[in-house]
Amino acid sequence: MSVDFMDADNAEFAVAAPALTAEQTFGMVLRTHRVAAGLTQEELSELSCLSVRAIRNMEIGRTGRPQRQSVVLLANALGLSDSVLDELLRTGRRVRPERPACPGAEARPEERDTRCELPADAPELFGRAGLVERIEEHLLAPSGPAGPAILTGQPGAGKTALAVHVAHRVRTRFPDGQIFVDAQGPRCEPMSADAVLGRVLRSLGVTDPPRRAEERSALLRAMLSTRRVIVVVDNVGGEAQVRSLLPAAARSALILVGRCPLPALPQGRTWQVDELGTADGLALLAGVAGARRVADEPAEARAIVEQCGGLPLAVRIAGCWLAARPHRGLHALTNLLADAPGRLERLQVGDLSVRSSIAAHHRDLGARDMPTVRLLAAREREGGFDAADVAALTGGDTARGQEIIDNLVHHQLATVTVGGGRLLCRLYPLPALYSTYCAPRGQDAGGTPTRAIRRVASGAPQHLPAFSVITGRVRA
Repeated sequence: MSVDFMDADNAEFAVAAPALTAEQTFGMVLRTHRVAAGLTQEELSELSCLSVRAIRNMEIGRTGRPQRQSVVLLANALGLSDSVLDELLRTGRRVRPERPACPGAEARPEERDTRCELPADAPELFGRAGLVERIEEHLLAPSGPAGPAILTGQPGAGKTALAVHVAHRVRTRFPDGQIFVDAQGPRCEPMSADAVLGRVLRSLGVTDPPRRAEERSALLRAMLSTRRVIVVVDNVGGEAQVRSLLPAAARSALILVGRCPLPALPQGRTWQVDELGTADGLALLAGVAGARRVADEPAEARAIVEQCGGLPLAVRIAGCWLAARPHRGLHALTNLLADAPGRLERLQVGDLSVRSSIAAHHRDLGARDMPTVRLLAAREREGGFDAADVAALTGGDTARGQEIIDNLVHHQLATVTVGGGRLLCRLYPLPALYSTYCAPRGQDAGGTPTRAIRRVASGAPQHLPAFSVITGRVRA
């Protein structure tokens, strides 16, 4: 390759450089494209968000093997076609220090082009085959995923396990990286949008991201537009937390596990992850505790699945409890779970806890509505309650009652059905137990909900008949 094309500011490099070597090949090719575009190193630095020093080190061969995202940013700034970009990437990969071959040796982490951060896949998911198929169809559409795949549902429904399972199934279609981020911080507080963005950039190998948030978002979009990466974000608390992760092109995929729906994300496709049916719940219990034990005590096995509300997390924990006690029968566990105030305490093993899962959703609800939810959990009406029922219990108006119902449904603590021409809200069983026995105590500014709860506890007459969240029957 001739160096006659070099501009004045790089002439010193041409003089100082000896005959071309493998390590200089990438730098010479880069310099060719820069000069052809009529750009100085400073101008290319401004367009690519890379430093002048980094560009200079590449051009003179001091940076022997440039990072992939650096090459992509340079190609975008230079307006190179996809074919030229691919050739440039191949050239960069060839520039590698020669090392003696060592049988069984692996490349160092910094020499790998991809990384997989996905947690271990579940051995088997029960009752989710249809969901898995539909989510895969969305992610693997011929034109690429149109938007993020959003999974939502009540706490303990297995949303994270489903997202990880799908990501493992399609990971070969996203060979440039499989990234997993837990958007809930170590102290159970949500990560900021900037922290989530920085976490993803670091996973893609960016060690010195731009300072401005807008530049970091642009950098991620540029990287995802030329790579095939799948990103899974767990415990998403709202749209603002993940909006900067949305790919600009349909080459990469995004799976979001939300504690609430995320309707404000453009082109997002949402799937509701519900509790398991009895048959699937029994199959899960048998898979963990042993098929023979479940077959020997079928009535008790059904009771355990029912006491767990059909939630995969709760059923799995129950199975682990039994597996750790092969000398105990299933009836022993049903007797323990029959104690409603202590049920959630029983449904934890190791680092798995139904109570912790529900608590995260409950915190999102907000302190203002917590006392009212406790009241509704203690006096829920058979078939559900409507806005007028909530208003009667709290002393508020119907508009405020509807607001509370909307909040419960939004945070996946309740579901809505139609009955008698009315929209009726029904609390999910285990979140109702949490609200009754485990939720932090408090009251709103006026104190009315807490006084109402005390009246309920004392048996004072109320507008609604007492309803048991344990048995699902109206109490006399």
